[in-house]
Formats: sequence, C-alpha cells, structure tokens
Amino acid sequence: MNTITVRVMQSTDFEGVRRVDILNQKQYLGNQWDLMSKTAQETHLISKKPEFYLYIKIKYSFAAIIDNEIVGILFVSKHGCYTKRLSVDYIAIHTA
Repeated sequence: MNTITVRVMQSTDFEGVRRVDILNQKQYLGNQWDLMSKTAQETHLISKKPEFYLYIKIKYSFAAIIDNEIVGILFVSKHGCYTKRLSVDYIAIHTA
C-alpha cells in the first residue's frame, strides 16, 4: 500500500496541480471537455498561473502526493488581511 503525503503546496507544484485539475475537469465534463476550444477549457480550470501563485503565497493550500506524484489538491483562500476566516475554494482528487 502506498503512503499518501499531504503538505503545503509549493510553487514547483504547478505542473502536477495543473494535471490533476485537467483530469478532474475531464471527469466532471466528460466528452464535452474534448469538444471545447483551448480557450473554453482554460476558463474551466482553477489552476491558472496567477491564481495558483496567490494560493501559494498565502500558504493555506495543500497537495496530496503518492510516489512523488500529485494526486490531490486543496485550494484555500483567506478573506482579508485581518481576519482568521478561510474558505475552501477547490478540491480535486485524481483517482486513477
């Protein structure tokens, strides 16, 4: 049985996070994903580079890793500079 490691997401995780995001969208949208233009696909993805780096900056987002491969992501945002309120914005798990 493989061990799952969960750690704070890092800037070097972008490619793995993007892969899980794409696989999650394909699972959710089915064949419709393949029929979309690249621009339309991009609008469905959560892991756009500017947003990804904002999630990294606040250090509340996590990656689940098995055998050095990202298999799950959790994006969390913080509301305002002076509040302790956090929101889970996105969860994706690649099950295959």
